[in-house]
Amino acid sequence: MGRHKSPARKRPDPITEKQCSNCGEIKDVSLFGKYYGGKMRSADGYRAMCNQCRALKQKQARARAKGDANA
Repeated sequence: MGRHKSPARKRPDPITEKQCSNCGEIKDVSLFGKYYGGKMRSADGYRAMCNQCRALKQKQARARAKGDANA
């Protein structure tokens, strides 16, 4: 019995823009962080939140943590 080859899967076209899950703006993918490592957390390989929103959220979280530590 011969082996049947499965049809080659067509790769999706690379995306160039993405909508931020936080601010809702559509931005170039270069403004989003990329997931590295073995486990992909999104289909396109980019984070859901743009770098600017992520930095703002991290800054707010650090300020809250610092406030809690001093209280």
